[in-house]
Amino acid sequence: MDPEDATQLLEALASAGWVVRGAWIYAPRGTMWLSVREPWHEDLVVLLERMVGRIERARQNGLDDVVADTQSLVDVLKQLLGGR
Repeated sequence: MDPEDATQLLEALASAGWVVRGAWIYAPRGTMWLSVREPWHEDLVVLLERMVGRIERARQNGLDDVVADTQSLVDVLKQLLGGR
């Protein structure tokens, strides 16, 4: 991930209620977390695609907290990618 994208992602997640604890940023319900040093190893588009799939799998399995946390990330990614 481009360092500028990583910075923007982490700032946007913090604004969306994610919490930094040590080297990790945690989703509001705590079902997922990302490294603050390297949140993702590919670009934001790939992360968005993966997380949309994760929402569907979590929804099929009745994992409401996972759906909510992942949706929070998806919303941030869509916001960041909206200008591209």
